[in-house]
Amino acid sequence: MTSTNLLSETDSAKRGHDAIDLYGHRGWSARCHVWSLLEDNVDYQRLSLSPTSLWDNEIWGAQAPSIDYVPFSFIDAAQARELHSLMPAQALGDRQNNAPTLTFLLRACMDSEDTVYLSGYGIGPQRSDERISIEALWTDHPALSKFTVLASHVPACECQQLWEAISAIFHLNALAAPDEVHRMNHPHDPEREGWWIWWD
Repeated sequence: MTSTNLLSETDSAKRGHDAIDLYGHRGWSARCHVWSLLEDNVDYQRLSLSPTSLWDNEIWGAQAPSIDYVPFSFIDAAQARELHSLMPAQALGDRQNNAPTLTFLLRACMDSEDTVYLSGYGIGPQRSDERISIEALWTDHPALSKFTVLASHVPACECQQLWEAISAIFHLNALAAPDEVHRMNHPHDPEREGWWIWWD
């Protein structure tokens, strides 16, 4: 096989610009400037790349990741509001398995007066399922401090009552209760302790 039969990675990406995938034309996340918004929240502990090698500003005409999976953590209310305004309407309907839809989670964060932070991952334009997904929220809303959650989930555990309260306070549309609930300090403000809520 000669080199003329091979497409470079850049050429392959450019050929995909006109493809219509899960939530729009390939590369919509770059054109909407989603990645520049999430850049400071990338969870590099879950990646093997350095910040300087993660981003590519050429292939898609705007900032986009050089890999197809980018985890991020603890976006705040201001970022949630901007992300909600940038995203295509159809992409706001994304749901991480049984979690609430993206638009409901972003609105919960936006309206929370900084008592809700969101974590998840982005799938880059290299893949046909290009998207932003939220898989976890952290909250220290004062009405939730009274609940007790036990690792063994024995009858005294109040995880179900806690989830029902969170769902009601933030008007979430999850299909099922979260897969993980536990106390956790805010990573950027260790004096704040709240609830970590995660869907597989």
